[in-house]
Amino acid sequence: MDSTEHVGVIRSIHGNYPHILNRFSSHNKALHSVLPVGIARGHRGNPASSIRVEKTYGMPVLISGTASLVLKQVELKILDSHFKSKLENLQKLHQRTPDPVVYFLAGSLPASAILHLRQITLFSMITRLKDNILTRIARYVLSTAKDTSKSWFIQVKSLFLLYLLSHPITFLDCPLSKEASKNLFKSHVIDYWQTKLRSEAKGLKSLKYFKPEFMSLQVTHPIWTTCGSNSYEVSKAIIQAKMLSGRYRADQLIRHFSEINGSCTLCNMSCPGSIEHLLLKCPALEETRRYLLEDLNKRKYSSANTNLVIKTCFQKEEMTLQLLLDSSVLPQVISFVQTDGPQLLNELFHFSRAWCYTIHKNRLKLHGRWLN
Repeated sequence: MDSTEHVGVIRSIHGNYPHILNRFSSHNKALHSVLPVGIARGHRGNPASSIRVEKTYGMPVLISGTASLVLKQVELKILDSHFKSKLENLQKLHQRTPDPVVYFLAGSLPASAILHLRQITLFSMITRLKDNILTRIARYVLSTAKDTSKSWFIQVKSLFLLYLLSHPITFLDCPLSKEASKNLFKSHVIDYWQTKLRSEAKGLKSLKYFKPEFMSLQVTHPIWTTCGSNSYEVSKAIIQAKMLSGRYRADQLIRHFSEINGSCTLCNMSCPGSIEHLLLKCPALEETRRYLLEDLNKRKYSSANTNLVIKTCFQKEEMTLQLLLDSSVLPQVISFVQTDGPQLLNELFHFSRAWCYTIHKNRLKLHGRWLN
């Protein structure tokens, strides 16, 4: 027999792959069991709710028993790839959407980061065991073993260094309480990954209007939370999120995997078929934009600052595009939300996702590709 199960962990002569594959299978089953509540890719459930379901029912199954293993970097990448794919599906995003977009919109850490947090927390539990064989082994290994050792405690030591925490022995000498250690470790892990993903986003030209420095890995993005349970609003938000992610199938992007040259196929003016062009400039969609502006002038928002923000942003093209794709990162909006509450944000996203969705809809109609 090549493998056997021990306390929920599959031990194999082939390493950790059998256990990881088993976790993938169990994770898929856990998600499939709750698909009828509206989280399937073809459903119109709010991704914010789907992500909450994933965190409650899916993630515990995915990493069950894995925190006690010594995983290789390749195995962690496989775990991250699987989890990212699930988040993409739950948010109805295109495959190969950049990592920062997937995680910041979901308000979720990568799977490897969550696993690291579990491992560090497990070590913290060991430090609170007085006169226990595990604490003696931990102290001995951390004091004598080389960094190349395959010991689990050495792996934990590398995590403490990665997340700029004190040496593990200091926690053996002065154990922290459960609450204090949880807050300390979580803040360091989140800070590390927010910095890392923000740095990755800055290097991608397609994410010009994606501003992760104003986002968090702990809270789902307002692009989802402002939709509520309205399936039509969710459909609009999905298009807006694809545009924000830089992976919306505009002509400029399609040129990489089709025979077109990247110019707008609607106006035939040799203009680049970019998202900016579609939302603000394309002559073929001028009537659509006029209708949207007329509707804006007729609408009365409950927040007095909503029209003020919209009028201010429409004075400059770059601010207009930022408003249409993600108004939550505008300094003026952040200031108003802090003083007046979230109503302003709800109304701005209601306006912006209607604009993005209507442009998308009429573009497909002009191409003869809109299905009622």
